[in-house]
Amino acid sequence: MNPVLNALIIIGMIYTLVKFLHWYFGKARRIIQLTSAIPAPSRNWFWGSLHQHPGITEKTLTWYVDLSKKYGDIYKIWFGPFIPQIHIASPELAKVILKTAEPKPLDIPGYGVVQPWLGTGLLLSDGDVWHRNRHLLTPAFHFDMLKTYADVFRRTTDSLINVFDSLAERGDSFDIFKPMGLLTLDTVLQCVCSFYEDIQHLGENHMIVKLTHDALSLAIYRSLKPYLWSDITFYISPTGMRFRTACQNFHAFTRDIIEKRKLELSENPDLKQKQRDFLDILLVARDEDGRGLKDDEIEAEVNNFVFAGHDTTSSTLSWALYALTEHQDFQEACRREIREILKDRDSDEIQFDDLPKLTNLTMGIKETLRYFGTVPMISRKLTRDIQVGDHLLPSGVDVNIMLFLIHRHPSVWEKPDEFIPERFSADNAVNRDPFAFVPFSAGPRNCIGQNFAMNLMKVTLARILNRYIVTYDATHPIVKVPEATIRTESGLWLKLERI
Repeated sequence: MNPVLNALIIIGMIYTLVKFLHWYFGKARRIIQLTSAIPAPSRNWFWGSLHQHPGITEKTLTWYVDLSKKYGDIYKIWFGPFIPQIHIASPELAKVILKTAEPKPLDIPGYGVVQPWLGTGLLLSDGDVWHRNRHLLTPAFHFDMLKTYADVFRRTTDSLINVFDSLAERGDSFDIFKPMGLLTLDTVLQCVCSFYEDIQHLGENHMIVKLTHDALSLAIYRSLKPYLWSDITFYISPTGMRFRTACQNFHAFTRDIIEKRKLELSENPDLKQKQRDFLDILLVARDEDGRGLKDDEIEAEVNNFVFAGHDTTSSTLSWALYALTEHQDFQEACRREIREILKDRDSDEIQFDDLPKLTNLTMGIKETLRYFGTVPMISRKLTRDIQVGDHLLPSGVDVNIMLFLIHRHPSVWEKPDEFIPERFSADNAVNRDPFAFVPFSAGPRNCIGQNFAMNLMKVTLARILNRYIVTYDATHPIVKVPEATIRTESGLWLKLERI
């Protein structure tokens, strides 16, 4: 063998060993010691607990439920022999973490898999950068700004209704995830940067739809393949090269829109006062020192909102419609409520002022978020030691807040395995701990766009239920898949009957 190659291999092995020893004695050993009393399943010398993990299948949710039943509201699993990950399954313990501004873990296979795509925007930033940008972005979701998005909701749901009319006329069942994904992507792009193109009809034939799908699916694929966790192996693999290309093209798309808008604002300064969309607010925002966001920060925030605003919302809409097919009486109650609001009008448009009146529909959406656990968990990386219950969780440890377990915790929810929208009536919810229901997270790092998402879901569902009776095609069995959101292996197939 070539002596130079031999020397390089030896140097590489020594470097790796030194890095490991520095990490282990500098951080990992203390984490292992301080979490030693937290119960966990048996640990394999190499895989940790991962050899017991069912993978990304429906059995994963059952596995987590079984672990919480066996070990209680706080337990850990091992990622390999040296990395404990803490899971919290009760509102009382979760609130201790959620009340802090602790950041997301940017490790691979966690949120780090999407960071090359999204950049370090509000979703992934921390510290002073997060505090500053959160303050600068808040006006984009002010009540007055949310009202301006109502026109966008009308346009995009008009396009959806056109698609649904064709499906209802044919009488075919269809996978609801696909049109809902296109609807929410179309809506978010219009609200973020006034991007008007025929996304809902072009579907995967539209560049931005394909780029969004590729970037997310390839990032999820990487998270499931330990041999791709290293950047070196990932970016020389075919998957990594496709992911890099998708990210580069997506970034080019975003930068082009930002540059055109900056030019437009420079040529017509009066437009700065109008703040037509999210991008306008980003471009004119200034902190107390008069500093605005840098170009890469603006790009990251646009990418973050496109990602966070469309995937979770489309999944919730899909599961909400499925739930209404299983509870036809409640579907009809929602329909009566909608028609009462629209009874003296010539159109079926839902106005912004109508949204608080949709009490049944709101209860149904909230129960969907609780029962189906659209986002099954959220994660934090501790930057300081925090006492949680009887355990001192050390700085540097990853903590998973298990939302789908919290939302079914027997200390809070009566009959947690049943779909009961009335549990979110004003009377039933009045004394409930606000940390018992946290689908949009809670505390200082709660979802800044939660009112935007709720408004979009109310408008969309009201337009659909006013026009169609929705039923489920039982020939397509449901097998859940917990990815970034809860999906299914083969779609969620519904039928529409025009009223």
